[in-house]
Amino acid sequence: MRKSIMLAAIAAVLAASPALAQQQGHAGHGGHAPAAGSQAQAGVVTTPADGAMLTGSPEAFTATFPHPMTLRSVTITPQGRPAIQAPVAAAAATTRVSAALPRLAPGSYTLAWTAQGADGHTMNGSIRFMVH
Repeated sequence: MRKSIMLAAIAAVLAASPALAQQQGHAGHGGHAPAAGSQAQAGVVTTPADGAMLTGSPEAFTATFPHPMTLRSVTITPQGRPAIQAPVAAAAATTRVSAALPRLAPGSYTLAWTAQGADGHTMNGSIRFMVH
């Protein structure tokens, strides 16, 4: 009985977490789980999502935050190749930020981002995805 209550509580916490819900949603997509070692910030939802299997090059990276942030940097690292800096336009802090991405060839990528809040605090994260 105690184990059932504990498991139900854990399931409720996991379901309530947007970052974990994002990972859970992609873990079941095509049988591909998020890449090991990737980072997800609590409350941050990204497109592409961590572990995404894309049929073409994504046009942009987008992050949705629980409070206004300004995107400061986006770095894309193709597996086995040098990193690419995506241009980040100056913009006012908002809860949804984005940066255009260059055309990406099929392969595996790690995208690292940095954002800053109006009070000066920074958030960093990374996602891994594949382009087919």
